[in-house]
Amino acid sequence: MALAGAAVQKAVYDRLRLAPTLIALVGSDKVYDAVPPGVAAPYIAIGDDVDVESNDDLLDEHGTSQTMTLHVWTETHRGRLAAKQVLSVLHDILCTDLPLVIEGWQVLGTVFEGAGVAQEEDGLTYHGVFRLRVRAQEMRAGYE
Repeated sequence: MALAGAAVQKAVYDRLRLAPTLIALVGSDKVYDAVPPGVAAPYIAIGDDVDVESNDDLLDEHGTSQTMTLHVWTETHRGRLAAKQVLSVLHDILCTDLPLVIEGWQVLGTVFEGAGVAQEEDGLTYHGVFRLRVRAQEMRAGYE
């Protein structure tokens, strides 16, 4: 069984960096895998993920479940609402808009697992966390 982690991350990254509603909130080119030093909030960072073989009846031996965490950073002068607005847009883009297209994989479902916002100890930023699970099946020759 192949792991979908890299393919899922690429699909999520591509979807987010081109989403006009997200660009309106955080600006263009503000989605990162590795955040460069000195980047000012707001921005989104791709966080930890877990890729496991799925034992779901809908999947055969090529199924996988990929859980991904996205981190949202906003400035406190904009309040918690700014981070919550970004989290809401992430939900719309990844869970309710068009399904993700992942090269080499058939996406069987995208599940929102939760989100939250907390003020950082520095008192200057809010940190939003968004968790997403993508269920996919590897496409094989002759599989449609």
